[in-house]
Amino acid sequence: MTTFHEFIKAARKALRYSSAKEFFRAKSTILSMSYESYANIEAGKYLPPAEKLPVLAEALEIENLKGFAYAYAWTQMPNEILKSFFELGEGRVTPMVLRSETYSDYREKFNDLLKFNRLQSKYELSEEQIEYLETDLVAWDVVNLFISIGDEGLSLEQIAEKTDSGVESTRKRISELIRVGMLKQLDSGRYLVTQQAYIIPRREIGARLTRLLMRREFDQCFGDQRNHPYARFRFLSLDPKERETFETVIDNFILDMRRFRKPQGQGTTHYLQIVFSDRNDLN
Repeated sequence: MTTFHEFIKAARKALRYSSAKEFFRAKSTILSMSYESYANIEAGKYLPPAEKLPVLAEALEIENLKGFAYAYAWTQMPNEILKSFFELGEGRVTPMVLRSETYSDYREKFNDLLKFNRLQSKYELSEEQIEYLETDLVAWDVVNLFISIGDEGLSLEQIAEKTDSGVESTRKRISELIRVGMLKQLDSGRYLVTQQAYIIPRREIGARLTRLLMRREFDQCFGDQRNHPYARFRFLSLDPKERETFETVIDNFILDMRRFRKPQGQGTTHYLQIVFSDRNDLN
């Protein structure tokens, strides 16, 4: 993990300023601090208060704001045990790089990142909810039924029908979802989710549920007779920088396939299912 002062120094060099003094002279208006303070930050002698981070990010034109924040947090940790949490996170969390040309102010970028992190934390599944969902993946399907249906909710019978489940098993499932705080019963007797969204944490706590859900998707694809014997999966190592290009190639490939579509009633239609994942441990 890169320490905060090393991150700062590397960012300054990336802007082609050969020294801290040269950088400070060019950016002193934005930095709103003394040269001594900035020099001590870059030398690792002083860690600035959190309220100074937006101006540092703006002056250094930081794009990898998550890496910037991780380096700041990691540097504050008092021992190796606490530092190790950020080392694990660094390898598992995809850096958020904000490149939109609509941003005119790095304070806006930084504040938007903070808002996103607060939003993600607000809607993340709890440990209790994850433990239950791991035992019953259909319960996850139940929760996702409520996307864009409004506030009127769904009846027990509707939920059973939409998840292709029996009424009694659905009743028990709803009871468990109420117990862990994901569903509530309305005055009308219908059911509704308790919040606008549920996010599986992109940390170790959510890893098993993620694997179970993806494995189920694979199994369902193989179980669909329309896909046999042409359903095949192969995991490829893909550099994040190459992902957009790879997706474009796949999109063009699918478009090209339309040229070879067989006349209606002749042969069989085959399906190509592509799943992209940032994980590398889908065993």
